[in-house]
Order: sequence, then structure tokens, then C-alpha cells
Amino acid sequence: MAEIAAGVIAVEQLVATGVEAAAAASIARPGQLTKASLNQIAIEPSNQTSVPALARSHHTLTVINEAAFIFGGKGSGGKLCSAEVHEVLLPINEPPKTRHELYQPVGVSPVAPVPAPRFSHAACARGNEVVIHGGRDGEGPIANDGHDFWLWNSELGT
Repeated sequence: MAEIAAGVIAVEQLVATGVEAAAAASIARPGQLTKASLNQIAIEPSNQTSVPALARSHHTLTVINEAAFIFGGKGSGGKLCSAEVHEVLLPINEPPKTRHELYQPVGVSPVAPVPAPRFSHAACARGNEVVIHGGRDGEGPIANDGHDFWLWNSELGT
């Protein structure tokens, strides 16, 4: 009886090893790439005469509904971008064209602080708000003892 049990275990291990090898081979097989189609979006300023360039690095882009909100980062030559929020309406029609809005940082009261310009920060969407946290200014980490959270309301533009 022990010989039969040992034989069953050996067969089970052989089958399991074969299945694992087949799975690994199918995953590693080249040529099974997923195809993607990317379309560049033509951005047109709305009613503003001059809109700063959106080309930047180390920034965040947060999508809420049909709009992308861009904050912070470094522009050309590594210059720190301002603390403005850029709104780019994402197209839902062809050809891809969209509108670009620019919001200056404004406190909730005349004496309320506004976020400092920053790069390498984090941002995410919470309902209709963009939550911004941390990052670095031109000198180093932004020092607020970990309490550097900012909310920007996409419906109110504040």
C-alpha cells in the first residue's frame, strides 16, 4: 500500500512540475504584447492670453472626471514651477482638442497660506478634490513636520 501511495505522490509531483513549467514558458514567450493606441492632445488656452508651458518633470497629474489637474514640478532648465494648478479638459470627441485653464493659488482667507512651489510631491483624487502632500522646494524637503497637506477643490477652483 505504501508503494502505491508513493507512486501517486510521484505522479502528482511530476504533473504539477509540468504544469508549472508550461505556465512559466507561456508567460516568458516573447511576442505576446498588448497593443495600445496613443493620441496626442492638442491643448488650446481658454480665455487667457498667455498660458505657461506644461512641459515639466517631477510633477503630479490627477484626473477627476473629464479633467486632468497638473501641479508643481520642474520646468525647463530644472527651474521650480509655480504653485499654480493647471486644468486640462480631456477630450471625448475626435479630433482630440481640449481646453487649458490656469488657477492661481489663493488661500481660503486673505491671511491664509497657500502651498509653496514644489516638486517630487504626491497627489491623489478624493471626490472632487486634489490632495497634495510633501515634496521638495528648491532647497530640499518642505519642512512642515509632516503636516503639509493641501486640498484643492476642482469644482470651486480653490
